[in-house]
Amino acid sequence: MSGSIRVLHVDDDPTLGDLVATFLEEEDDRISVVTVEDASEALAALDDHDIDCVVSDYDMPHMNGLQLLDAVRERSPGLPFILFTGKGSEEIAGEAISRGVDDYLQKETGTEQYAVLANRIGNVVDQYRSERDEQLFRTLIDHATDAVFVIDEETGRFVDVNETATERLGYDRDQLLGMSTYEVSESFDDHEEYLEYMAGAGGDETLTTEDTHVRADGSTVPVEVSASNVEVGEESYRVAIAREITDRKRYEQTLEELHEATRELVGAQSKAEVAEITTEAARETLDCPNTLVRLVTDDGSALEPVAMTAGAETMVGDRPVYPVGEGTAGRAFERGETLVYDDVQQLDDGYDRKRARASIYVPIGDHGTISIGDTEVGTFDETLVRLAEILAANAEAAMDRVEETRAREAEKERLEEFVSVVSHDLRNPLTVLAGSLAVAEQTGDEASFQRCQRALDRIERLVDDLMALSRQSDPVEETGVVDLAGLADRCWADVDTGAASLRVETDRRIRADGDRAGKLFAALFRTAVEHDSAAGGPASDDGPTVTVTVGDVEGGFYVADDGPRLDAGERAQLFESGYSTADGSRGLALAIAERVAEAHGWSIAVESH
Repeated sequence: MSGSIRVLHVDDDPTLGDLVATFLEEEDDRISVVTVEDASEALAALDDHDIDCVVSDYDMPHMNGLQLLDAVRERSPGLPFILFTGKGSEEIAGEAISRGVDDYLQKETGTEQYAVLANRIGNVVDQYRSERDEQLFRTLIDHATDAVFVIDEETGRFVDVNETATERLGYDRDQLLGMSTYEVSESFDDHEEYLEYMAGAGGDETLTTEDTHVRADGSTVPVEVSASNVEVGEESYRVAIAREITDRKRYEQTLEELHEATRELVGAQSKAEVAEITTEAARETLDCPNTLVRLVTDDGSALEPVAMTAGAETMVGDRPVYPVGEGTAGRAFERGETLVYDDVQQLDDGYDRKRARASIYVPIGDHGTISIGDTEVGTFDETLVRLAEILAANAEAAMDRVEETRAREAEKERLEEFVSVVSHDLRNPLTVLAGSLAVAEQTGDEASFQRCQRALDRIERLVDDLMALSRQSDPVEETGVVDLAGLADRCWADVDTGAASLRVETDRRIRADGDRAGKLFAALFRTAVEHDSAAGGPASDDGPTVTVTVGDVEGGFYVADDGPRLDAGERAQLFESGYSTADGSRGLALAIAERVAEAHGWSIAVESH
């Protein structure tokens, strides 16, 4: 026996009540007594105290002991109740037993009776607790959603199982009782090996392991088993709770396959290749045959399809370009969050989604979206959504890597470009400068000083051009409305154009970074004047008399001059940094113009008319 016992003693004689309490607490140190003088106080005490046993006299005013028994049974059906009465008779004893009293004891003279009473209190409370624990244990087993096996610690065999265990393993309950864990587990070769494991797994510690259970038909199911020793009444058992982890194992396997796909993604050379690998991974790894990847357009305004599985093409056909913020994919991209629809046909947004029903739209960072569809309603669960988000995160990392690689390559090209210009173009004016200085020192010749000045001017131009070239490659982040005519006039005034003239034939307004767009116009104006001079076009004492025109073309604008025509070979090389038609020097102006255009997301080309 163990645990403290709180007794409620009911007797209308307060002196006797105190005496009983004193003797009971002396006889058994587990017992503590709450004493009251009538039944109404007893019922109130049951509300105020955690009572383990009621000991009551029979003959009391207002309500006798048997009536109190009925009231207690109505309130707490299993609570132990002992009738301890000085008025004894066979009739009272029989009626008490018929009403369900746990024990009946007649008061006697002397103190020995209190030892007997204390012993009987201990017995009925221990029995009550044991039955209560067994009932609770049985209830827990029967209502458990996992398979429960109660194992005899000595034999290692099942003495009880729940319905989940029989259904999962395909055995009748009678078949499982008496079997051993080794007979349904792949972890043990024989019963002796299992008993050795049981011997080493004793104590209060709960052991949790993964195992594979073998069903009656020979099929298997992965489980996570938690086993611990449990005391139930006077008995001790080993209780094993086996939770099926088929979904978890499938999830882990899918994650591993996604990691394999990630290794392939890392090797992709372009975003389009990443998109193709992503759709294939969704089809094979996630078992999603209807998958489409969209990428954001260069100007960031829309999402266009770039990769689609054959299943998706069959299900929905050609897909539209979604403006960012519109449609399903457009909203998922703009919000940066996954959108899940049990039935996408319920959306009333004007888009025809053919046979698609259940649908998932997952953003790939700031690169695009993954769309996954099914022809059935509500087929996608939270696990698939999480896996799709993992795939999207891997695709995002791969696309980030593609961008970083391109940025590094562009930076390398710019560095090589810089080194090339410095090592070649600066050498020529420096050589002229050094030679002219030597002559000027010896002769004081004015022409030599002028050559020095021109060489210095050339060096300064090269340095300015190199700085401009390096600064114009970064993408434009902020734009405003720019008036082309006003911008052209301002830039013309800042360029040394000599006798050349400007004609503006546009009132177009564009969105651009005004300062950087000005660099483009300045580069184009300077190129026109320098090319005309080098090609022997009309000139005056102030320089070339070429006329430069700024006008409109469909979707953009042009800068043209009426100087000598360029042949096809020259047009093909104009945007190469270092190429120039002017006095054999290395030209950077058009390379600067091209960088500015690309930074804005524009295209630039040269034509001859």
